Amino acid sequence: FLQRITVWLNSSITAGPGKIFVVVNGQASNELDFRVNDGRIVFVDNASATPGDGSFEQPWKDPKRMVADLHAGDVVYFRTGLYDQIYADGSANFYIQRIDGTEAKPIALVGYPGERAILDSITNGSTARGDLGTNVRANVDYFTVAKMEMNGLVTNVYLEGDHSRVVACNCNGLKEFTAGIGAIVSTASGTAVYGNLVHGGRTKNKLDHAIYMSGCPDIKG
Repeated sequence: FLQRITVWLNSSITAGPGKIFVVVNGQASNELDFRVNDGRIVFVDNASATPGDGSFEQPWKDPKRMVADLHAGDVVYFRTGLYDQIYADGSANFYIQRIDGTEAKPIALVGYPGERAILDSITNGSTARGDLGTNVRANVDYFTVAKMEMNGLVTNVYLEGDHSRVVACNCNGLKEFTAGIGAIVSTASGTAVYGNLVHGGRTKNKLDHAIYMSGCPDIKG
């Protein structure tokens, strides 16, 4: 049983690392690392009435504009909607490859709190082109995808950059067998996977996995 805790940051909070915890009945929880970045917070809503500028009041209607304008430090919130088109190269819904995040300025794609942002690559997926019908593919460092609902032909998240995270996503994948893969895949170092629901596999092949880690270099992380 999971409970959601929403934290609102005010303008007086300075950028930098810190800790976050809660106190229930006088008992403090474990601490989690928490960083306030100095990057942008931008928004995507494919039901928007105007093309928008990425602000909360005028979110981008076309996610392609977000992909083209992505910067290190950006946190991109997706509002409620079905995102089932190819918004970048390949056949993944989103292929992020233009710019790396950094430790101080990671890049994040996040479902807006309390809403349902659904990524669907089944209709437009293609195993023939090597993208494995993926929802989110990222070949950048310091990247996070969080709180998304994903329906994938094969993989849901495919990470090729170091120090990436997959957090609290609902991953429904592995509809077709290729050569042994996972719903969440990392071929890099320093990947963290927290609190995701992975389900829906129907290939019945023992080489398919919920989480598949492969090819990590011999470095600490």
